[in-house]
Amino acid sequence: EEDSIVLVVKVIEKNTGKFGIGAGYNSEETIVFPLILISLIGKLRGQATGSLEIKGNYTSPDLYLSALIEDVQLEKVPLNSIKVKLDKIGSVVRINQLKLSQRKGELVAGGWINLDEDNKNLDIHLSADNVDLSQLSNLFGFEEEIKGLASFKAEINGDINSPTVFFLAQVEKGKVSDFYFDKFKVDALYNQDILEVKQFVLDKEGHKIIFSNCSLYL
Repeated sequence: EEDSIVLVVKVIEKNTGKFGIGAGYNSEETIVFPLILISLIGKLRGQATGSLEIKGNYTSPDLYLSALIEDVQLEKVPLNSIKVKLDKIGSVVRINQLKLSQRKGELVAGGWINLDEDNKNLDIHLSADNVDLSQLSNLFGFEEEIKGLASFKAEINGDINSPTVFFLAQVEKGKVSDFYFDKFKVDALYNQDILEVKQFVLDKEGHKIIFSNCSLYL
C-alpha cells in the first residue's frame, strides 16, 4: 500500500535475546529498552518477552505492544517485573494493562488518551498497594529523604490541558526529611485550579491533625 509501513518485532525465546525480525543474537547480558511508548523516563533494564507491531501510514502508524519485563532496574530502582499491553489506533492510545511489581507492592494503571487535535481528552486510572516511597523518591530524584509504605487510587479524566483528578492516598510509617509520622491519609479532588479536600488526617504518636471539606484555590 502506498505511503504505508508494516513492521513486526517479536521476542521468540525468553532471556536469549532472539528476535523474530529475520536475524537474531544470543546474549546473556541484560537487555536495555528505552520504553518511549509508555513514557517511562530514563533507561529500563531487564529480561524481556513480548512483541511490537507497527503498521499503517508512516506519518501516523498504528502500534501494538505487549511485553513482560523481569528482573527490572528502572533508574537504579529494582522492580520484580513490568507487564504492559497497549495500542495506538488512530489518535487514541489505549493502556490495556500496565503493572509494576515490587518485592511487596505493586502499581497498576489503565485507560486511554485521545491525541486528536480537536478532541484531546483522557481517562486514566491508577492504583497502588504497599509501594515503597523511598524507591519512588530515588526514581524521581527527590532531594529530601522520603520513606513509608503508600497505597492510593487516582482517576484522571477530561480535557488533557485541564483534567479533573480524584485521588485517595494513605501512607504508613512515613518520613519526610526529619519529620516522622505514623499515618497520613488524604481524599481530594482537583478541578479547574481548585483543590477540594474531602478529608485530611495526619497521625503522629497518637496526636492527630484532622480537617475536611475545605477548598484551596491554586
